[in-house]
Amino acid sequence: MLNVTELRHGMYFQEEETPFEVLSYEHTKMGRGNATVRVRVRNLLTGAMVAKTYISSKRVEEAELDQKEGTFLYRTNTDYVFDTDEERTEIPREKVGEQGNYLKKGMDVRILIYENEPIGVTLPIKAEYSVKEAPPDARGNSANASTKEVVLENNVKVKTPMFIKEGDKIIVDTRTGEYISRA
Repeated sequence: MLNVTELRHGMYFQEEETPFEVLSYEHTKMGRGNATVRVRVRNLLTGAMVAKTYISSKRVEEAELDQKEGTFLYRTNTDYVFDTDEERTEIPREKVGEQGNYLKKGMDVRILIYENEPIGVTLPIKAEYSVKEAPPDARGNSANASTKEVVLENNVKVKTPMFIKEGDKIIVDTRTGEYISRA
């Protein structure tokens, strides 16, 4: 059993036989009342995003998930397909969720398994992508840290510094979709 104050981004727990992944965590203490913990979670069986609030003394059960290594191969209209130990593993798009946007061919991932059923993937925290489209620099507006929106090879839009050009390789945090650095 885990106390809800121990939950952090990327951890897994279960309630009523349903596994959840923690996407964000916020601990709030107001005056003399009880502290509360707010978490934004993803239901690993349905892919639905849910906000949950607990009092700080609440305990939750740790999720019993198995993991195996896999390599992303391709996506179909309904599934993502991975190569795992000389076999193909298909995971429905709903279960992969927004992480599917950051998958690219040949990327090594960990496949989450619950009751012998693949239910999701864990991506590397940092991944390298090529910039497919970048607007030109808008010089002169340098009073604050300027950013622009570029399109990556996987068609995801990311805010980057003004000096990033088309064809550059950048490193992106796959959890948040934020620019980290040039590759």
